[in-house]
Amino acid sequence: MPFVNVVVNVDVDSESVGRDVTRAIASGFNKPEAYVMVNVNQSHGLMFAGTKDPCAMVEVMGIGGTVKDVLGLLTQAVSNHGIPASRIFINFSSFQAHEWAVNGQLVVDKK
Repeated sequence: MPFVNVVVNVDVDSESVGRDVTRAIASGFNKPEAYVMVNVNQSHGLMFAGTKDPCAMVEVMGIGGTVKDVLGLLTQAVSNHGIPASRIFINFSSFQAHEWAVNGQLVVDKK
């Protein structure tokens, strides 16, 4: 049940970015798209290397998964929207199933 927060400093079609990121995450983690949540924010104050050239910060939170399997797919999904891969930061946070909930239930308790 990954959650991805994408912050970009350029004008993008947030829905299109969200769809592309959802597909990348679902494919990379081998999860149904129905399990993926994505938030896309535009922050014109975001800078990288002292410039406001196009850049992005991507935060991926979820339960397990192999980061290496999703890294290239996620980078490509964001770079398709005008942001060079060299200006995309990505970080990953992994949680245990007992630390993640949906529909009022911990994931570990879902049957």
